[in-house]
Amino acid sequence: YSKIHKLVENNVPVWRYSPALNPHYNQKGLYEPFMHHKCICIDRELVVTGSANLTRAGQKDNIENINILRDAQAVNEHCEEIQRLKKYCTECKAHDV
Repeated sequence: YSKIHKLVENNVPVWRYSPALNPHYNQKGLYEPFMHHKCICIDRELVVTGSANLTRAGQKDNIENINILRDAQAVNEHCEEIQRLKKYCTECKAHDV
């Protein structure tokens, strides 16, 4: 059900968490930890964050929340955190999806 390929094909940067890139990575038994952030930083002017997954179910069926942040300091802090976390991610390319 992933729409990642549509984003990548339309030149929207998509990043995938790679636990092995994280120096603090600690595999939990047979599974790897997930990065579970849902945060969209738009032009360093606006952040959309919250519990909702960007899926049909997350938008239509589930009981979720989103927060829209416009405060410059809050937006900057979220955008900086996204940049910090990208060290542990690989960018999705057309041949990956």
